[in-house]
Amino acid sequence: MLIGHTINIRHLQPRELDAWIAAKNDVATMGDFTTFQITSPVIVHNEFAQNGLASDAMETFAIVGKFDQLIGTICHFPATGYASARELGFSIFVNEFRNQGIATEAVTLLVKYLFDNKPINRLQIVMPVAHLACEKIALKCGFVKEGVARGLLFIRGEYCDCNVYALLRNDVNNLQNNKN
Repeated sequence: MLIGHTINIRHLQPRELDAWIAAKNDVATMGDFTTFQITSPVIVHNEFAQNGLASDAMETFAIVGKFDQLIGTICHFPATGYASARELGFSIFVNEFRNQGIATEAVTLLVKYLFDNKPINRLQIVMPVAHLACEKIALKCGFVKEGVARGLLFIRGEYCDCNVYALLRNDVNNLQNNKN
């Protein structure tokens, strides 16, 4: 488990799967900036039984409050097929926990975990250009805007342009050295 100040990150528990699937399948919960596809509960339960939603293709973690309540998820997956780069995705499903810095803390915890434990040099966050909350999180976590990928995601019937933010292992080392 990754322990933060206000939240913890750990693998999803079997008892949380149905709540997570319900949140993923609720367009209102997922928000206006998420690519939305209804997820089959059978497929999720089968994948969970096989690997606990933790594989090289994607590793999904629960974001839980201090009383172990599920409030969101954060995951990482290959950014490309030809490099060790990983992309991060995250969502806070419980409205009362939004705009409190929880996603920022979750990203910070996952970044530290990945750079400390995996041979990864690059992490990235890709978000629709209009998703200002996500952009704010990327900036707070030290990610650097690299550009705009045109027509990248299909959301609510339209292709949208996306900002690409990245963080390199050296960026984190330089930030830490500047603090000392």
